[in-house]
Amino acid sequence: MGKLLPPSPSGWALAVLALTDNVTDWLLLRLVAGVASALIFIIAASSMFARLHEHGSHLIGWGFGGVGAGIAASGFLVLMLHDVSDWSAAWIASAALAAIFSILCWTLRPRPPVSTTTVTQLSLGGKQT
Repeated sequence: MGKLLPPSPSGWALAVLALTDNVTDWLLLRLVAGVASALIFIIAASSMFARLHEHGSHLIGWGFGGVGAGIAASGFLVLMLHDVSDWSAAWIASAALAAIFSILCWTLRPRPPVSTTTVTQLSLGGKQT
C-alpha cells in the first residue's frame, strides 16, 4: 500500500463550510475547494494516463466514471439529508463522503500487465513453441 497523504484542501474546505454562514468566508472556501479539486483532478488524470497505458484504455474510463459516480453519490446524500437535517450537516456529511471515497480510491492499484509470453502460453494451452 502506498503512503497516505494528508486530507486534501478541498475536503477540509467542505467541512469548514458547515461552520460559517458568512458570504465572504463561503466565497473563499469555495474558491479553495474548487481550485484544489481541479488540481487533484488534473493530477489524477495525468497519473491514470501514465500508469494505465499498458493495461488497456478501458481502465481510464473507469477513472473518469468514478468522478461521475462521486457527483451522483453526493447529490443522493444531500437529497437524503434534506428532510432530516440542516445545511451544515449536509456539508459535514459531504466532507465525510469525500474522505471515504478518497481513502478507497487511494488504495486502488492496477494489476501488473500481462506479458505476451503468458498470453501466448495461455492461448496454446501452456505449450511453448
